[in-house]
Amino acid sequence: DNESDSDSDVLVIDDSENGVTSPAAAAAVAEVEVQRRRAPTDLHGDGSHNATKKEVPWTSLSEADLNTIMLVDKGNVQYYGTVQIGTPAQSMTVIFDTGSSDLWVASPECVPTPCEMVKQFDPTASSTFEDFSEGTIVVQYGKGTIVGIKAIDRVRLGTYAAPQEFILASKVNGLQGAQFDGILGLAFPSLAESGAMPLVFSLDGQGLLNEPLIGVDLSAEETPSKISIGGTATGVYNASTVSFAPVVVTDEAPTYWQVNGAVAFGEDVFAEGLVMVVDTGTSFITMPKKQLMDFLSAWVPDDLGGDCGVSSGGAITCRCSVVGQLSPVSIIIGGRVYVLYPENLFLELGGGHSFAGIEIGDSMCQLEMSSSDQASAPWILGDVFLRRYYTIFRLSDEPAVGFAEKLSLSYDDSPPMPVLSKASPPSRWRESVLVSSVCVAAALLAVAMR
Repeated sequence: DNESDSDSDVLVIDDSENGVTSPAAAAAVAEVEVQRRRAPTDLHGDGSHNATKKEVPWTSLSEADLNTIMLVDKGNVQYYGTVQIGTPAQSMTVIFDTGSSDLWVASPECVPTPCEMVKQFDPTASSTFEDFSEGTIVVQYGKGTIVGIKAIDRVRLGTYAAPQEFILASKVNGLQGAQFDGILGLAFPSLAESGAMPLVFSLDGQGLLNEPLIGVDLSAEETPSKISIGGTATGVYNASTVSFAPVVVTDEAPTYWQVNGAVAFGEDVFAEGLVMVVDTGTSFITMPKKQLMDFLSAWVPDDLGGDCGVSSGGAITCRCSVVGQLSPVSIIIGGRVYVLYPENLFLELGGGHSFAGIEIGDSMCQLEMSSSDQASAPWILGDVFLRRYYTIFRLSDEPAVGFAEKLSLSYDDSPPMPVLSKASPPSRWRESVLVSSVCVAAALLAVAMR
């Protein structure tokens, strides 16, 4: 699964002579090759953010709107694509992350191991690079930390190019195995540790976006994925099914793209009054640890307990042969029901393996859910959920997140709507306790394969 960096599918807009592009380049739709890794990513972070915001002026390289960027999927776990920074442009792969707000890339001084596996941005090779020299900046993610300095340089995204503030990272911790060079945050300005205005908000603030929208279409490997800046993709989703829910603001200003929600199994409510972060930078659906244990107790029938288990490392596996016997999971947001079927929630690991002296003959499937150690942490709806529904992020004075059915998928015409009032059941699952020895081996094998 070690994919090499590739710029072969990236549209390069030539502005080497006074910033003028050819007519063909101006009319083209920018394609960004996105590679995905089998090491799941959780980039959701917490903390207070009081930095002063500074907006950078943007100019368009052409008359064309910044529209749909095609994404190539190679793994169903992690998405990242290419932006270009500097003069001449250096292509850098970044996560397009709705769970954070900073843009950062690795510097030549970046340590430790993760930076040895990716491309570093070389500021000495760019004639437009500027170092702010305002001390170090620390950005904390759910499972990683970066440290760097604030800088400014020319950044290209699609048909737009402009000076943009970003972080040049000299230290990256907790992101071992990642093959991206940095992260491009799409969350709200108040979340930016650098104090820089996030790229899309800078575009929107100057009226350069056709519409104040970001449209996300994440798909499996067989189907192209898309992200649209300043609108939504055509011919991808059923417009009559679009439903928006307002962003939950917990402080004075919005931070994450988070909404109120509930979870049910058919008409049976599991939990309600939940805050859910809609996050393209997280692979799985995540929730507090106790809620995950309670979820498994409510979802997995007693007679299937011997076929499923969870390890101390958090890997949850079931025999693939029993996955179809589990009930659909309903996510209720804004009065609408969004159904995930068992096959949408599991990754097949295969079978015929031997681990710790135990033969695993049956094919095993890993549940694409994980837990947070913070009891008060919000739920995170990661790529597992986003692959099922077209997602729209609305930038405005009343920000919202919308979901719609994809034209390429089939849906239940009238999924049951639960009555939201029931309490969560007690858990019969315990961390570090597996129901059967075969699940011990399978869960450990799943961790070893990541």
